[in-house]
Amino acid sequence: MDKLILMIVSFISLNSFAESDTNECTKSKAFTNGMLAIKESYPTSWNSSQPYKIEDLDDDSWVVLGTISAVMLGGTPEVIVSKKKCEIENVYHTQ
Repeated sequence: MDKLILMIVSFISLNSFAESDTNECTKSKAFTNGMLAIKESYPTSWNSSQPYKIEDLDDDSWVVLGTISAVMLGGTPEVIVSKKKCEIENVYHTQ
């Protein structure tokens, strides 16, 4: 009986830990959310601004941004993503 209770408690603990991991805002999730926001907001700039990268903006946010050749004029789409909830805070295009 004690082993059964221990197994149940272990199972519940492991599942709780797994759920908290899936809700955690990782850099990878933030990058994916930022990429989706760019693709939705700036479909015409999507391909020309690749590759995209993610950088720390500050303690609370990441910025997902495109790249542009040094010989090209113009800007790229950028997205600010919250580190706490992976929510999009701002979407804009630099120029």
